[in-house]
Amino acid sequence: MAEKISLTLKVNGSEQAAAAVEPRRSLVDFLRHDLGLVGTHVGCEHGVCGACTVMLDGRTVRSCLLFAAQADGSEVTTIEGIGTDEALHPLQLAFQQHHALQCGFCTPGMILAALELLRDNADPSDEEIRAGISGNLCMCTGYVNIVRAVRALRATERRNERTTKWVGQALERSEDRRLLTRGGHFIDDLTLPGVAHAAYVRSPHARAEIRHIDVRRALEHPGVYAVITGDEVAQLTRPQRGRVPLANSPKVYALAYQQVRYVGEPVVGIAAVDRAAAEDAADLIEVEYDPLPPVIEPEEALKPGAPLVFEEVGSNVLWHNTFPYGDVEGAFKEADTVVDERVAIHRYCSTPLETFGVMAQYEAATQSYTIWGHTQQPAQDLHVLAAALGISPGKIRLIVPPMGGSFGNKVRPLFIIAAALLARKAGRPVKWIEDRRENLLALRPRGRRHHGHQRGGEDRRNHSRRQIPQY
Repeated sequence: MAEKISLTLKVNGSEQAAAAVEPRRSLVDFLRHDLGLVGTHVGCEHGVCGACTVMLDGRTVRSCLLFAAQADGSEVTTIEGIGTDEALHPLQLAFQQHHALQCGFCTPGMILAALELLRDNADPSDEEIRAGISGNLCMCTGYVNIVRAVRALRATERRNERTTKWVGQALERSEDRRLLTRGGHFIDDLTLPGVAHAAYVRSPHARAEIRHIDVRRALEHPGVYAVITGDEVAQLTRPQRGRVPLANSPKVYALAYQQVRYVGEPVVGIAAVDRAAAEDAADLIEVEYDPLPPVIEPEEALKPGAPLVFEEVGSNVLWHNTFPYGDVEGAFKEADTVVDERVAIHRYCSTPLETFGVMAQYEAATQSYTIWGHTQQPAQDLHVLAAALGISPGKIRLIVPPMGGSFGNKVRPLFIIAAALLARKAGRPVKWIEDRRENLLALRPRGRRHHGHQRGGEDRRNHSRRQIPQY
């Protein structure tokens, strides 16, 4: 490990001296974790999304792409230095008045980018506004109201300000000031005393038997509190209960048990003093695999003799049903026109700026858990977690913090279970924040999906019928 360094810089007008900073520590991690300025967010870690935008010596930069050491002797401005809850900056007030934010995850970086634009050009056109904020992504608003908010700060707009009556006025949202000035209380903004950070060893194979896992070197790595494998998870928990009752459910655990079934599936979990130490330890773990033929295309998986994803089920069809409404075949026979077409939908995934996250705390005296985590179905997930952990739902307090977008992909109880088990084994709270590489590699909610064929009919009375077998 490289020798730690000392830094001196000015942040939001105040001198900050920091000793013992790792040379590899990014500026965004230094601001968030060392200085507690959590209004600067991490979205992509590749300088693409702009959520980590700050000003360095008066110019906007991507703080995820800079080392903290590169800011030594410089002046940094974050969203916390722009305005306060009691005294919003005019641009923050314009964002509030024009509803230029929804989840608010991108808002701090967007405001700093817009401030730089207005400083360089006091009267930008709409096209110039769009170009000025084009490096900052927003997944919620569609940018229309953001452009309106920046437009309201143009010199010509300020000269033509008019007061209006109540009718037609925007109403203030209760959460806006927090999002505009301090960035909200998203999952990675939360912490607990002594919290450990998790990382995972993930499968490089689409399908393989796990022959052997050697974690000895990881356990000896400085700062590591706990390491857990799929064998331990299978001993400590029950398989995840599905949301749809199945006659023969597959055995799915928080970590891969005996076999991996997709590239990126978590195989070993590590809890350490920080994320970097956990990832260092993950690199020391050796996993031996026996690759197996993968199951890739749904239609191929239906053929006799196809490899089985879950051998205990005995089939690649977990559930099948038909929902007929009236005489479907009769309606097609009477139709004047029938179109029969095969449609394939490519692989894709939704990508909110904020990735998935969880923080779990175990109370040994009461054998209970407090979990802060992402879920779009907390009532259902509470019972899924309790069933897997073998405890009453009353033993789990599940807290869902504000989310920086979700779009259907923040329903992943397996990662919550893994964090809970790591917290129990480590004897301290454990937090895991998915990075963007993990998010794109192994998100899984939107894999390749086929419509076997689509058949539609229409008669002279202009009544249409559709039949869509979906795989």
